[in-house]
Amino acid sequence: MIEVRRNARVSAVAAGLTGLVAAAYFVRAAGQGGVVDWFVFALLLLLTLAHLYSLRDARTPLFVADDQGVRVRSGRTWRGMLWTELD
Repeated sequence: MIEVRRNARVSAVAAGLTGLVAAAYFVRAAGQGGVVDWFVFALLLLLTLAHLYSLRDARTPLFVADDQGVRVRSGRTWRGMLWTELD
């Protein structure tokens, strides 16, 4: 059986780093309060949340090829074909 998954370590490291930089921009924005600082904080927070979602989603494979056939995940739905259906 062959499975293709997201790399959980990369997502964890990216979420940690963007989270730290977002926290630093939050402290900076709360202290001196520039509009650009709040914008960068919000952008980094969204990026951190995206990496955390990717980390949670890393447990489910994106592609599976086994004795039955081939399955590919797109979002939350799976699409598959049996080996007998493939040319």
